Amino acid sequence: MKKKVLLALAAAMAITSVSFASPLSNYEKGSVAFDLNTSISSDVEIDANNFSRSIDAKNRLGAGITYGIGDNLALKYKYSDNKSKDFNLLDSKVNAQLIGHELNVLYQIDPNVSAFVGYTRSTGKINFAGSNLSENQSKSGYHVGIIGQTRITDDVTAWASVSAGNRVTGYEIGIGYDVAQNTELNLFYRHTKYKDFNALKMDVDFTTKGLGAGVTFRY
Repeated sequence: MKKKVLLALAAAMAITSVSFASPLSNYEKGSVAFDLNTSISSDVEIDANNFSRSIDAKNRLGAGITYGIGDNLALKYKYSDNKSKDFNLLDSKVNAQLIGHELNVLYQIDPNVSAFVGYTRSTGKINFAGSNLSENQSKSGYHVGIIGQTRITDDVTAWASVSAGNRVTGYEIGIGYDVAQNTELNLFYRHTKYKDFNALKMDVDFTTKGLGAGVTFRY
């Protein structure tokens, strides 16, 4: 039973982790970028005591906004609200939901490199249909990281980011293509580890990884 509940919790974790998308390069006051993205192919690994398992992940959607505040500083907020379809667990229909929030302060070291520090909070929930039974957990933490980007051609940008924190660590590499003056399509690979969750008195880590795609609008 413990393993089945852990797998259900992993499904909740697997439908989160919004990407940075192609970074905003203009931190002038009033500059804005909106990001929308989804996974293409991904899976999740679960580590709990002596138990380890890898399962396919569900597709997930994400959104974010970056706002330039001037003096080489910007704010970035990321949000995800994802709910899986019903699936069978312990002869019952259940669904997994995860709401994620992240608020980062970015500092532009030079036009191609930025550092950031931020607050993270994730709430995962497993709902058993037709009963009051649920598994609900929220975790708050902090992380720091760095983002680098470079222009390959006039229309193509490559980037990479890495972060480490007390609850969440990860990295991402991607490429963006300008389809219009203020619109960019993105393709990326990301790897994110969520640490120190608890399920049925067991310490649990979740790792999500896979390809994703998105679009960025800049103003």
